[in-house]
Parts: sequence; structure tokens; C-alpha cells
Amino acid sequence: MRINNFLKETFYGENATPLPIGICVVLYVLILFNGMVTTNLSSYLPQLVKSFNITEVDTGKYAGFVSSALPVTRVFSSTFWGFICDKYGRKLSLLSAGSGLTIATFMFGFSFNIIWAVMTRSMQGIFMGVIIIGRSIIADISDDTNLSTGLSITVSAMNMGYILGPSMAGFLVFPTEKYPNVFKKGTFFDKCKVFLPNFIIAMGMLISLMITFFLLPKNKKEDIGIVEQENKPSNTNINRSVGGEGCIEEPSISEKTPLLTEKREKPFQFYFNMFTKSKYRRMVNKKFFLSLTLYGLFSLITVGYDDLMPVFAATPDNFHGLSMNTSDIGLLYLLTGVSMIVIQFLIINR
Repeated sequence: MRINNFLKETFYGENATPLPIGICVVLYVLILFNGMVTTNLSSYLPQLVKSFNITEVDTGKYAGFVSSALPVTRVFSSTFWGFICDKYGRKLSLLSAGSGLTIATFMFGFSFNIIWAVMTRSMQGIFMGVIIIGRSIIADISDDTNLSTGLSITVSAMNMGYILGPSMAGFLVFPTEKYPNVFKKGTFFDKCKVFLPNFIIAMGMLISLMITFFLLPKNKKEDIGIVEQENKPSNTNINRSVGGEGCIEEPSISEKTPLLTEKREKPFQFYFNMFTKSKYRRMVNKKFFLSLTLYGLFSLITVGYDDLMPVFAATPDNFHGLSMNTSDIGLLYLLTGVSMIVIQFLIINR
């Protein structure tokens, strides 16, 4: 009881409805590993590219290929997972996206050349639907009093993944060079230099999916066979008359009688009506367009910084870099990311 009161006083506003703890914990863990998948290679990507016999001058270019593979494919897969989530249910789509992401992360750990790294990173982007489905579930279980807290859970989990991913990976990659007494030269970990952190993330995701399978309730199956009835026109061109015995006399129909009495819409009018009467009309809304533009600019700056920072940090002194190794970069991400969690929970959701 004391714990519940403490959580309510800390994370909820006044008169807010508490969220179901079990579902929130499951989503938090899944989104956390999703964040770790997204950013775990930030601390070691430049050194990984160099291990593919890429020159120091071309490291930034090929690192950009690998890092951009995930967001490029995620642009197209996000809409797909949103459709799957609405069509087949939250639980099934969450398990499907998580399973694919687990396999793709496991395969990325075997990266031995630039082509394999780009392909497996693209696969991770294809199955990057956990955050979308998780926010849909939060929206389903929330109301106006606790929606901000529920969305803060997803953002906090992502930020925690952003911190733990590169921090953990920075200390575990290239183990034969960092821990020669434990990992010997010429062994499996010498050939697959980034396997260890990706294996840990994949196993964590797999265990989380197993817990999700048992704890996350199955959403109610909706009736998809119901077809909306169209409004019938009140006035028709066919006049009916009542006969002497109370029967309705239908007008005589000949072969020359047209079957379609209404005028057909022109193609331009058809597409205009389809746009104005569908969900796409929201795109012309001023507030929606402004929010979309601001979020796009923010994402452009954030992603650019996240991709350029490790390349600059790993660049040697003779190329005017910081000469930091993977452990130093991982520690840098750890120290600079903790404040994001505190600000999100204690300030923004208020």
C-alpha cells in the first residue's frame, strides 16, 4: 500500500487514475531493449567500420551507410506496423515485431563486412515497430488524467535504452583486444567482434517477449465483418403507387430503362472526396503540419548529432579528433544520458 501511494504521489498528478503496473512494466522492458538496439552501435561503429579494412578517411562515409540503414527502412515499416497493429491486434503485432527484431539483432552480431552490417541493420529497421505498438497500448489503457504519464513511460524506456545500449556495448565489443586473458586471439569472439553485446540484447528481448506472451492480455477481437450501412437517398426517380388491394405496384421496367439513375463522379471529384473524407485530411491541418515540421527538424538535428558524435570522438588526433576508444565513448553516453530520465519523470509529465 505504501509503495502504491509513493508511486501515485511521485508519477501521477492530482486526481489521476493509476495505470496497470503489469502492462507498464512489460512495455517498459520491451521498449528499453528496442532503444538499446537503436543506439548500441553508436559507441563502436567507427571501430567496426575500420575492422572491415576501411581507411580512416572513408570511415565516416561507410559509418553513415550503416547507421542510416535502420532509419531509412523504419520510415516505410512504421506505417506497416501501424496497419498490422490495427488489423490483427496489439499483442500479435507486438510479438511479431519483437521476434523479428530479436533475430535481426542476433544476426548483426555476426557482422564481418560492410554489406552484412548494412543488410542486418536494415532488417532491424524493418522490425522496429515495438515503440509504435507500445504507444498504441498506452493510449488504450490511459485516460485524460494519466496519458502524459503513460507516454512518459515509453519515452523514459527509450532514453534508458539509449543510455544502456552504447554504454554496455562500449565495454563488451572487441573483447580479444580489451580482455586478452579471457578471450583469446583466433577464437569466435575474435572473428565476430561485436557479437557479445548484440547477443545479450537479443536474449534480453527474447525473455521479454516470453513474459509479454503470458502477462499482456489479449485484446478483444473486434467484429470486422460489420459493413457500414450507406444512407439511402430520400428522393428517387422511381415513383411507386399503391394498388387497389394495398399492394405496391412497381413501375414497368424495360430493356431501355437505365440501371444507374445517378450521375457518376468525375475522377478528379472522386479523388478530392476521398482525400477530404479520409484520415489524410489531417495533413492539411495547420497544427498537425506545424507539429510534424517541428518534430522533423528536431529529429534531423538529433540523429545527425548522434551519428556524427561517435565518429568525431573515435577519430585520431592527427585528423583533429578526440582519439577516444569504445569504452570512453560508452562512458560518455552513460554520463550525459542519466539527466534525461530525471527530467522526463519529474518535470515534463507534471
